[in-house]
Amino acid sequence: MNELSESCRFFHKAAELGITCAFAESMTAGNLTAELVNYPGSSKVLNGGVTAYSNSVKIKTLGVAPSTLDNFGAVSKETVSGMLTGLSRLIPSDIYAAVSGIAGPDGGTDDKPIGTVQIGFLYKGRQRIDRVIFGGRREEIIRQTVDYVYHEMLSLITG
Repeated sequence: MNELSESCRFFHKAAELGITCAFAESMTAGNLTAELVNYPGSSKVLNGGVTAYSNSVKIKTLGVAPSTLDNFGAVSKETVSGMLTGLSRLIPSDIYAAVSGIAGPDGGTDDKPIGTVQIGFLYKGRQRIDRVIFGGRREEIIRQTVDYVYHEMLSLITG
């Protein structure tokens, strides 16, 4: 791992501050969680995660309302908000992140082009959802999403 990576910076600061995290991942399919476990002592920071790639897992495991998915789609602030709420009920942590997006090469629309990602954070009782659009191939979109999540989580915990 690059010692200057976003995940590395987040990991070290979270460990120093005694902050734990958990993830609900759709488009990133476990990449956020997997990246953090590369660091020795990651169990002090990572409490767990849910890979909710399918809508049925978003509903059954995270408690996202079927009507939310029907009305707004999987890649929406409403769905990511529901993912965060459900995750916080499942796994006690200090900070949470949830991701749902369209990495391509198919699945994009005029309203939600390939590269559209909804990224949510829950920290100190406050929820924030960001809509970002990344460019590039599938693996580049996923990489940019992972970096973005770790960068923003570091910003949140350092205030």
